Amino acid sequence: MGRAVIRGGSRRAEPGPDPRQRSLAAAAAIRAVHVDMKGVPPTFKRLLRLLKIFRHAGFNAVLMEWEDAFPWSIDTGFRNETAFSPAQVCQFHERAKQLGLAVLPLVQCLGHMETPLRLEKYRHLRETPEETDVLNVLAPGARDLVWGMIDDVLALTPECRFFFLGGDEAWSFGQHADTRAYIRRHGKPALYLQHVAPLCERLRSRGIRPVLWHDMMVGWSGANLRALASRADLCVWAYHRPAEIPWSMPIPPKAVGSELPVLAGGGGVVWSDTLARFQKHGLRLWGAGAYKCSTPGWNSDLPDFASRVRNFQDWLAFGRRFGLQGIVATGWSRNSTQNVQYVPVDAALDTLIACGRLWSEAGIRQWRREDSLRTLAAIGELGLYERVVGLMGKLTRIRENGWSVVVRLRELLALAGVDPRRREAALAQRHLCWLKDYSDAGEMLRLEAQDIFRNLVEWVWIERYFGERLGALHAEYADLQRHILRCRDLPVRKKALKIVPATPPRNGRIRFDVRARER
Repeated sequence: MGRAVIRGGSRRAEPGPDPRQRSLAAAAAIRAVHVDMKGVPPTFKRLLRLLKIFRHAGFNAVLMEWEDAFPWSIDTGFRNETAFSPAQVCQFHERAKQLGLAVLPLVQCLGHMETPLRLEKYRHLRETPEETDVLNVLAPGARDLVWGMIDDVLALTPECRFFFLGGDEAWSFGQHADTRAYIRRHGKPALYLQHVAPLCERLRSRGIRPVLWHDMMVGWSGANLRALASRADLCVWAYHRPAEIPWSMPIPPKAVGSELPVLAGGGGVVWSDTLARFQKHGLRLWGAGAYKCSTPGWNSDLPDFASRVRNFQDWLAFGRRFGLQGIVATGWSRNSTQNVQYVPVDAALDTLIACGRLWSEAGIRQWRREDSLRTLAAIGELGLYERVVGLMGKLTRIRENGWSVVVRLRELLALAGVDPRRREAALAQRHLCWLKDYSDAGEMLRLEAQDIFRNLVEWVWIERYFGERLGALHAEYADLQRHILRCRDLPVRKKALKIVPATPPRNGRIRFDVRARER
């Protein structure tokens, strides 16, 4: 007796857990790992290798968010400079099928629409003129744009059974004059359905079940939820416990002492009543945790293993209670399309494997990082993983130390302004030299990254990754240097700083210098 593994539209058997342990078995029939290509996208060769790693981890599907890495034909302006070719996308699907991994495409339909809406030619489709994330669903051509993108992806996606339409985090939804007027007459859920329902019907007519993220439906009435239930599945997402996030998220009194976990997620707190209410009105549910996301920081270089494992265990509990259709391990690489990159997938293989194994193996209650490392060793990935993690750990420490010096320098300058008796140029200069040391160390690390990431990520994305992080420190260094020089009344006995202009970047390296001169 074996567990069923989705393979395209078919199922096959492979050795699995003892059927006597079925009560402890997987959280859902479909266990998908999410690939977010809009940040630190893997090379094509590495992407194919990652499929094998996903299979070893126990996943049986891949939620593919191509974003600007896709070879769009609706508008080639949607592509980035390292976008894959149609032939490569077809090869990706063939390799996934060989490994027994179903591919679930994701194309945004409402929020997170920056890939098309950032272009000036689509400005008229924005909900608000200066924001590129939310589609004005009443604008002529809005739905045609979404359907054109869906068509592009479906043309290269064989045996597609489920299609994620996004539909989440539409922060400015209803702020355009036209959509605001529609909501006053009919309500916000009606406007949402007016846009999404036809998309769902066209997918269903092709034998494809749509899936939407849940956060926009949290406050919907039972009637509106039932109207959606006949058209699409709902994926409930929550990546943290409330204590793990820095912002306040009030917990409903009824949720205190709940048998199942209480999580901070889309639209507020996610707990057993959240899922129960959706199911009560006929919605077929999926769940989503995260093996890498924007914690411990929105620009983190490494995931927090302990919090990720708790998140997987929490969703395992939900899966067993609610009989989820599918469960997704999301792997975000940016908070949004226009945000900075974080956590390359190769720096999060330990959490990815922990997630897959906890969700797929019967009877596993705990998973340690050492267990993930043993799995990586068994599949020949441990050495490369350790080099990547070592590099990202050093980058994190350099950034933390550098920003600590920046804060101290800013406070010293503030002190010089409020208490003239405590002005000391030498102390400020010493801190500035420390900041330069960290800046230089970061540039040396950039060179090391060229070697480590050579076959993992196209160099342009790693160069930008380091530029996003080190460029901010370089800018602080130059600004603080100018501030210190402007403090003319600081007591300087022998030496003062002389501004030396930044030299032009050489081989992508930005250099700043501090030199001393006799006054």
